[in-house]
Amino acid sequence: MRKDVDILTIIFTVAIVFALDQLTKFFVKSSLMYGETIYLLGDLLKLTHVRNDGIAFGFLQGKFYLIIVMISLTIILLITFAVKLKSLSKLSKIFLGMIIGGALGNFTDRLLHQNVVDFISVFDFPIFNIADSSIVLGTIFFGIRLLFHEKLESDDEDESGDDDRKIHSNDKGERMATGQISHESVTFLDIPVDDSKSDKNRKDTG
Repeated sequence: MRKDVDILTIIFTVAIVFALDQLTKFFVKSSLMYGETIYLLGDLLKLTHVRNDGIAFGFLQGKFYLIIVMISLTIILLITFAVKLKSLSKLSKIFLGMIIGGALGNFTDRLLHQNVVDFISVFDFPIFNIADSSIVLGTIFFGIRLLFHEKLESDDEDESGDDDRKIHSNDKGERMATGQISHESVTFLDIPVDDSKSDKNRKDTG
């Protein structure tokens, strides 16, 4: 039951990030012409409708099939990682869900349109979207959690530990059944003997 709850935390986070990413991209495509800009805080923060056929922040432009393969492998590894781990904290699972959700959001766009809608512009930084920011922030915070707060334990390790405990328990039971009791479990009583009474008894019998 505990494992199911942990997986639901990741799934719930993935769903929120994916939905928010797709909704904001739909809003931009339906509200802004390609290349159009809306200034929110002057040059500090603005919305600019652009298309990106590379990965996050415009890298690997024009490498569609390479990007698809890379992202597919990344998503598979992340999902496998999420399923195998048992001891991750809830906060770390949220960060992991952010990474997977962001990757799925951009991956969906590439499969359907062979490009990704970017629209968030901060200063002269490369234009990005919700999925990009979710991937970057999730990776940073998840990495910090792994380095300083998490003790990783997989289901395989836990099962092997249970097997070792069962073997040790069975071995101990067999030794107890055959009468092989360890010396730690036996306590001898040191009863003092009255030497004077022993000497008197010897004299009387003599």
